Amino acid sequence: MVLFAFFFTIMLIYWRPKGMNESIPATIGALIVIASGAVNVSHLMDISVKVSGAAMTIISTLVMALVLESIGFFHWIASLLVQRSNGSGIRLFWHTNALCLVASKVL
Repeated sequence: MVLFAFFFTIMLIYWRPKGMNESIPATIGALIVIASGAVNVSHLMDISVKVSGAAMTIISTLVMALVLESIGFFHWIASLLVQRSNGSGIRLFWHTNALCLVASKVL
């Protein structure tokens, strides 16, 4: 039953009938696995405890990216990097890497 749920979920995610969001097949697949008894509530709680930190990090990163996009930060920093690169693709590459390094250390 678990393999059926997996392949059914993957099929729906790739097929995307009528533009269906990926969360719907994932939820259906999870409900099939839970209903089949392959996973019980104690397993769910154990998994939730183990992944909650990573999940919160991902969610906060997405929220931060949405806020930065809404205030135009990415357009501003992109134009600044292009200006500082003076038409050199190599300099643009290294400036982009430096920006990623600073962002990963600061944020």
